[in-house]
Amino acid sequence: MLPASIARERSRGFTLIELLITIVIVGIVAMIAMPSFTETAARQRVRSVASDLHTTLLRARSEAIKRNADVRVEPLAGGWTNGWRVIDVSTADPETIEVRQDVPKALSISGAASLTYRSSGRLSAAATMEIASSVVSSVSRCLRTDLSGRPAITAGAC
Repeated sequence: MLPASIARERSRGFTLIELLITIVIVGIVAMIAMPSFTETAARQRVRSVASDLHTTLLRARSEAIKRNADVRVEPLAGGWTNGWRVIDVSTADPETIEVRQDVPKALSISGAASLTYRSSGRLSAAATMEIASSVVSSVSRCLRTDLSGRPAITAGAC
């Protein structure tokens, strides 16, 4: 017969079967929750890029008024999903004001080819842009600008 202290030490901890059952249960719960996490992550990416583009448009409008010059927001080579830049187009050699390149690849951005703010802060033409998730089709934001130049974001497709 074993001493009482050794018998108590053997009864501590988990058995291999208990550990395996716990791992299987955690795996099942994670698989059930994964679609929800995917949609949440997609929604956050779309919201973040829409907010960044909104902020860029506000800055471009402000720069046009401040510089009393035309300022354009345009996509980088390859389209809006590669990023965008803000440039002062009033001179022969356009000055770059801001560049945004780190756009998540799981998004699509469609709409205006470029937006030009006049020195008054107004747009040359109203524009609509849609930021959508390539992973979860139901997740999108609509960024609209009217002729006054003020951008507004709404949830859902344009």
